[in-house]
Amino acid sequence: MVTPVERLASAGQSIWIDSINRVMLSSGTLARYVEELAVTGLTSNPTILGHAMAASHDYDGSLRHHRNEGVTDPQDLVYAVAFEDLRAAASLLQPTWEQTSGVDGYVSVEVPPDLAYDASATATLA
Repeated sequence: MVTPVERLASAGQSIWIDSINRVMLSSGTLARYVEELAVTGLTSNPTILGHAMAASHDYDGSLRHHRNEGVTDPQDLVYAVAFEDLRAAASLLQPTWEQTSGVDGYVSVEVPPDLAYDASATATLA
C-alpha cells in the first residue's frame, strides 16, 4: 500500500519539515523521516529553536560550551547551538542533495526579523 507521503514524493513534490530539535537527531527520528517518509529538507526559525532549548536540558552542555567560548548575546547563543543541530541535519540530508543534484537536501534557518531588509547583515550571519 502506497502512503500519501509516498504518492506526493513520486509526483515530484519535495517533502520538508518545519522544525528540528536535538531529540529528533539523537533519537533517530529525523533519520527515519528521511528514510521512511521521503523528507528531503527542513527549515526552522530562531523562535522554534529557542523554545526547544528552553524546554529541555538537551542543550545545556552546548549552551555552556558556547558561553565559555565567549558567546554571551542570547540571539548569538541560540544560533551557535542551532547550527550544531542544523549541521547534523545537513549531514543526514547530504545523500539527498547528491542524488537530486542539489534540487533537494537543504537545511535552512530564518534570519532574525531585524535583518529581514538588510542583505549585508543577512549575508554576514549566513
